[in-house]
Amino acid sequence: MASLASAVERYFPYEGYRRHQRELIQFVYEVFRDGAIGLVHAPTGIGKSVSVLVGWLAAWEEGHGNRLLVVTRTKSQLEIYARELRRIKEHSGGGFTASTIKGRQSMCLQEWSGNLSYRDFLSVCKRLREEKRCEYYNLTFDEGRRVSRLASLALREVARGGVVSADELRRICLRVGVCPYEVMRLHSRYADILCGSYNYALMSHVRGALLRSSISRIELVIDEAHSLPQYASGILSDEITTNSLRRASRELREYEVDDYGLVGAVRRCLEEWATNVYDSYGWDREAVVRREDLIERLMDDVDASDEAELLGLIRELVEEGNAIRWRRSLEGRRPISYLARCAEFLEAWVAHLEPYYVRYVMAVEGAKERVLGVLGLRCIDPSVAAAEAINGARATIIMSGTLWSMDYYIDILGVDRSRVRRLSIPPVYPPENRLIMVDVGVTTRYEERNPQQMEEIARRLSAILNAVPGRAAVYFPSYEVMKDVLERLRLDAPLLVERHGMRHEEALEFLSSNPNGVILGVARGKLSEGVDLVEDGRGMLKAVVIVGLPYPRRSELQDATIHYYREKFGARARRYAYELPCLTALAQSAGRLIRTPQDRGIVIIMDRRAAGPFKRKLPPHWRRQMKSYKDIHELVNQIREFFKTNL
Repeated sequence: MASLASAVERYFPYEGYRRHQRELIQFVYEVFRDGAIGLVHAPTGIGKSVSVLVGWLAAWEEGHGNRLLVVTRTKSQLEIYARELRRIKEHSGGGFTASTIKGRQSMCLQEWSGNLSYRDFLSVCKRLREEKRCEYYNLTFDEGRRVSRLASLALREVARGGVVSADELRRICLRVGVCPYEVMRLHSRYADILCGSYNYALMSHVRGALLRSSISRIELVIDEAHSLPQYASGILSDEITTNSLRRASRELREYEVDDYGLVGAVRRCLEEWATNVYDSYGWDREAVVRREDLIERLMDDVDASDEAELLGLIRELVEEGNAIRWRRSLEGRRPISYLARCAEFLEAWVAHLEPYYVRYVMAVEGAKERVLGVLGLRCIDPSVAAAEAINGARATIIMSGTLWSMDYYIDILGVDRSRVRRLSIPPVYPPENRLIMVDVGVTTRYEERNPQQMEEIARRLSAILNAVPGRAAVYFPSYEVMKDVLERLRLDAPLLVERHGMRHEEALEFLSSNPNGVILGVARGKLSEGVDLVEDGRGMLKAVVIVGLPYPRRSELQDATIHYYREKFGARARRYAYELPCLTALAQSAGRLIRTPQDRGIVIIMDRRAAGPFKRKLPPHWRRQMKSYKDIHELVNQIREFFKTNL
């Protein structure tokens, strides 16, 4: 242990340690030393990022292991790792090199590259490189794919600092005139530490193209791992809409492509199904359809003799779409193709026969309450994408501030139990800094949702927010509930309402400009997970209000997930598919409040179910702190009393 202590002293860049930080560093060191898989529950404020890096460096210095790959869900988390690596480098003068990495599209210098789907971008980028039409790529390599003098110049400048961010590398390459992504690939072959998005761990072709080494020669850290199950399923899932199919039909006419009526057949089928789903379930509820339901319709409409012939036609349309992308690029137009987009989706629909894929239709509200259809292909087994990387890496750390049930993550991600070690760290902030309250006067339980209930939620929420002396965040179980309550809310404070595709930076800018601002978002959304609402090193919020319990929406898709889990996990099926996703979303929403040990504030759950049997599912420190109120005036008085002594 003397060698560990000296290594930690050499690499740890701060004067003092936070509570439990030494314990975390030692745990990480031992996991990497022994080639294990470590699950870490460590609350906000302990200094997880620097602890993991120091623990790995201590093991690496002793010759245990190879290169480190750190993956996170958000850009803000990547920036934290880059900042900590610079501090460690400055403090230790260590001989390691490190880099943050981004995808090809994010690094591209072409003006047209930003406002495209990733598939559209990749198609055109590949063609430009093949035909030697990209000036940046051409200047990166000489004949025979040797690294050019200019690229070598950029590499030397990148390597000079030892720790480089993807944005810094891009600026260097812009100045030199070479392709940032290719220079990043060259640099990443030799970097000891790489930090990037989940894709670099979960997608083997992406990982292989960049790292140029087997996963068994990599050490892996997965941060914010509470979101990994949803993300891992998402990268293997896809959707198309009636709007995409309409645009694909226009494309067919404009470029005179004969699709034998395929796109029109899919569109008619989806419109019919979406109308039926709306009549049965209303908006935003997935209804399951069989794979054959669509294939048989298409084979009849396009006169295909069998599935192989249908799949061949679909693949021809993918190539036609790629040709349209290229043609538009040559014409100076956005190189997009909805035909390719729809054909790629249909190819996956036909090709995937695995039992962990579920197909569904959903009706969503368009302009003037028009019914729009969504056709989806959902992977419901996260382990398909996650297990290979987690178990294949020489050693892996899986960590988050909300790994409340480690068995859930072990099972759902397919983690090799024989290699697992666990560390659970209690909260590091004083319990009196946070007040947890339950408003038992309302509920968002599906069977009880009605205009009167939404009116009562809005009335009580208005009283709560008016009593909070500062910024607040309100999280709803769905956009539907948020819309219903927002229409009835009576507030004078500035509001920012979450939209699909909203950037984290927008919320930070809004809160910075409005000392009494309120953000309204949805659980599992952009504003409730993976965003640090921090200013000058302190949390920006005084209150987090969670309206309702954020259970996954009831639908046929959810029922299909429970059925699949029952086959795989037995009696744990409902807990894994329904209860634990709710608990994780609840914990993440509440976690936006206390970001440092000095922060103080209140968490309010507006749902009577939280004070019933549901309470037993919460961790002990939550149960000890929770207090329930039915009288809204009493609840508001308690809020005012708390802030009177805690401002």
